[in-house]
Amino acid sequence: KTVEPASADEFVVVQGIADLVVMLPNEIWLLDFKTDAINLHQLAEKTAHYEPQLKLYATALSRIYRKPVSQSWFYFLSIRQAVEVGGAIQLASA
Repeated sequence: KTVEPASADEFVVVQGIADLVVMLPNEIWLLDFKTDAINLHQLAEKTAHYEPQLKLYATALSRIYRKPVSQSWFYFLSIRQAVEVGGAIQLASA
């Protein structure tokens, strides 16, 4: 689910902390650690569940630093599995 303002006069406030952000000269990488006790069969479901959170972080980082988040991942600690999420998130044109 994407969170967007209802009109140009509104804004959305989201509070959260990105676990690991790698700032490169022309791009940003984003990694979020998940501590859920899951198995491999639940990986796709949990990734889909958390994907909106990572996309919000990526959008915020892209807008703040004016460069794209070119790569983003979840790392599920309980199964030691990294999952790449979506494509590049770039600053939306105003």
